[in-house]
Amino acid sequence: MRSSFLIATALALLAAPATAQGTTCPIAGIATQDLGAGCGFGLPATLALGWNASTCSLDVDVTAFACCNTFVTSHWLGAGVALTGPLALNEPWLPGCDLLILPLALAGPFQGTTSSLAIPPNPVLVGLTIDFQAYPVYFTTIGLTTDLGATQAVRVTFN
Repeated sequence: MRSSFLIATALALLAAPATAQGTTCPIAGIATQDLGAGCGFGLPATLALGWNASTCSLDVDVTAFACCNTFVTSHWLGAGVALTGPLALNEPWLPGCDLLILPLALAGPFQGTTSSLAIPPNPVLVGLTIDFQAYPVYFTTIGLTTDLGATQAVRVTFN
């Protein structure tokens, strides 16, 4: 129960404005751990998260294969807690896609495959762990269809 409260509190803080000018970010970096596997068009989509201490933000990079009239147009980012096992997703998700986290917050859509998520410069976040999963949006010009993929989950601990 305590971890759910802390995660919910942290996610509420994520909606705060970006680092004020002159404010030092107390978060020095992040430690990450991949959980599960992604799915996508042709190849599994992957999520890489990096830390930008100068802006106190997570750098988000979704790698999603596109080919033959299918393009990645945008992505969403879920933040929450890992599920005890994968939950199979149905249409509009591509076959083989699983929900790996219980998203307590969803941000997006972000255009393309990269984005940046401002984290409030609050020292209470140091030591907190949050799980993330991204959901790339694919558009196919043949048939004009839109499908969703899912990346592996990434567990992030703020240091």
